[in-house]
Amino acid sequence: MLASQGVARLSEQLGDFLSRVELLARGAEWQRQEAAEALAQSRPGDARQHALAILEELPHSRVALALWADAAEAMLLDHEAVEALTKLADAVPFRADVWLRLAQAGFRRGDDPGGAHERAAEAVEPVAAADAARLWLADRDLERRDFA
Repeated sequence: MLASQGVARLSEQLGDFLSRVELLARGAEWQRQEAAEALAQSRPGDARQHALAILEELPHSRVALALWADAAEAMLLDHEAVEALTKLADAVPFRADVWLRLAQAGFRRGDDPGGAHERAAEAVEPVAAADAARLWLADRDLERRDFA
């Protein structure tokens, strides 16, 4: 689901203080601000460009990966969303929302989202994302007639 559909953007949810400090130190905070503003103004292409520019300088920036994922999803570029979310899931494997979004983007492009849903269901925070993943897994099991 996209932020316009009632789900907060990952870049807003993560609020990664240490990554923001790194952006400030490297002089890339203005790029983050521009990307966030572009997303807020429904200009995901601009947001994507800013996020990718940050990633050129800071390839492991969680903030930039989240911005890239948000922009890619808004542009319906699921292959890019999966790439960004996969890297983000490696950086924050404890976040259910990242795993859930990875499952959703993978599903849209035809991947089996079961593994990502299972990781989301096992994560503790945020609870709503973990619960959504559990519901998806339960629906899948019911569809397969696996009532256990």
